[in-house]
Amino acid sequence: MARRRSIDQGNLLTLALAHLGTVCCPAAASTLVASDWAFLVTRPLGAQFLPLSRTLVNIGQTFRRSVLAVTVPLVGFVRSRR
Repeated sequence: MARRRSIDQGNLLTLALAHLGTVCCPAAASTLVASDWAFLVTRPLGAQFLPLSRTLVNIGQTFRRSVLAVTVPLVGFVRSRR
């Protein structure tokens, strides 16, 4: 008996392009925001926001690593054992 797929996986090219869109659009947006913010806080006009930007960057880096440290093992290992 042929094994049925639970989902339609689709065309590899279509999936790859969808993945690139999902990854590249937020990356481009965050790069624009980050570079504008960096330009602002390194000028005399926005120097008062430099401590705030450093705090936000530190929080973002810590949060991202902690979320990845928890979710990757849970999601990855649970799906691979099915």
